[in-house]
Amino acid sequence: MTSEITLFVNPTAGRGRGARAAQPAVSALRAAGFSVRTVLGVDAADALTRARAAVAGGTGALIAVGGDGMAGLALRAVAGTRTPLGLVAAGTGNDFARALGLPVREPAAAGRMIADALTCGRVRDIDLGQVGDRWFGTVLASGFDSRVNDRGTACGGPPGASSTTWR
Repeated sequence: MTSEITLFVNPTAGRGRGARAAQPAVSALRAAGFSVRTVLGVDAADALTRARAAVAGGTGALIAVGGDGMAGLALRAVAGTRTPLGLVAAGTGNDFARALGLPVREPAAAGRMIADALTCGRVRDIDLGQVGDRWFGTVLASGFDSRVNDRGTACGGPPGASSTTWR
């Protein structure tokens, strides 16, 4: 595997945590000897195009920094290839990272874990599902549950002082 890897960042994930999580992850990867190139997009479609180009160009790994939405885009970029996917979970829910037992909201720890896995060749295959051109790694929500989630996300947390601690 090449030591050149791609960091695929959603700077708006988790109300800005994605942008803040990138640097500690990059530091851990570079400390392990990896050359890191960062990919951002102007929107999800542009980001996916850029991530797919990095994979097609032979990046040694695609490391997604963000939440479940970013993980989903990254899955679409690497599905059907042998390019390893790493995840620095910095979103709101981070269901995919939790399902895989990865660090959540600990970007330096996630970066070290990814670097160690890549260095030692401890890359594991996971099962994915596909609907149309969409790949998913944990749960497919496509009906009523999806609408409830969209509405809950749009509403934010509960009103009042406790809303600052809502997760």
